[in-house]
Amino acid sequence: MKADARPRWPLVAAAAVSLTALIATLSLPAHAVKSPLLGKPAADFALKAVAGDNARLSEHLGEVVVLNFWASWCGPCREQMPRLDQLHATYGSAGLVLLGMNVDDDT
Repeated sequence: MKADARPRWPLVAAAAVSLTALIATLSLPAHAVKSPLLGKPAADFALKAVAGDNARLSEHLGEVVVLNFWASWCGPCREQMPRLDQLHATYGSAGLVLLGMNVDDDT
């Protein structure tokens, strides 16, 4: 591990927990979700694209956006990909957008 490298497992664990919470939340009635953030806009950000134009959150107003942090070295990340594909196939036409952020090292 490089001297400046941070452990990756907290990020992977946070992404897995977030995905699990999202799936659980999608199955709850709207009145059951109680969060001070509900109904408030998320801060805009941009993601560097591997190919093509960068993606901005503001380009997806009115859509449900799932941010998925993953890495090729992460077994659970690879295992969740078919489920994410299934979620997108089911809810994509209703406005579900999946944005994946690869946390692999650039070196």
